[in-house]
Amino acid sequence: MTGVLTGSSTGGNRKGAPDGVLRPGTTDAASADVVSLPYGKGELIVPRVPGSHLVARADPAPISDLTSVLHEALRSPIGCLPLGELARGVTSVVIAVCDATRPQPRVQVLDALVSELGDRPEVTVIIATGSHVPLTPDQELELLGRAICERCRVISHDARDQDSLTFVGTVGNEVPLWLNRAWVDSELRISAGVVEPHFFAGFSGGPKM
Repeated sequence: MTGVLTGSSTGGNRKGAPDGVLRPGTTDAASADVVSLPYGKGELIVPRVPGSHLVARADPAPISDLTSVLHEALRSPIGCLPLGELARGVTSVVIAVCDATRPQPRVQVLDALVSELGDRPEVTVIIATGSHVPLTPDQELELLGRAICERCRVISHDARDQDSLTFVGTVGNEVPLWLNRAWVDSELRISAGVVEPHFFAGFSGGPKM
């Protein structure tokens, strides 16, 4: 099977794709001649396999005002105190966010978190790379935006840098557990990830962060 790769850095309608393309949100799967698979900043157009049955996904409408929704969630959370109350009297906060391999609205989420925390605590943002390659400063800037990079200390986690880790004990069958030192040393720890299918862990985000 061969495919045609088309690029788009701005999203929206992608040019260069043939007619009759099944894309996310398309409901008329039966009439599609080819299928669009999201790939990088563009899409990969692949021909429909003869005799195949395509199931279209109806995507929900995007949130019109994500900033307001985020602030409301942080001020009226489920099962815990509002972030402002949790951070009261705290001098150091660490926030873990996904790296570039996860489709997360990091800038909007971090803007809301930092705004709710106020000016008092020192805020560190850890890019949770897991075993992925750490980001360069330019990649951190592209991922998080200039405002966050200037306001916060930014750390790209490096699982191979023993000096940046601290031993906290063992889990399961005496498996040694090492965590990022900046995460362990902070008074308030916030994990801000996404929940999506993961072919190793079942689902990404949540406990996996």
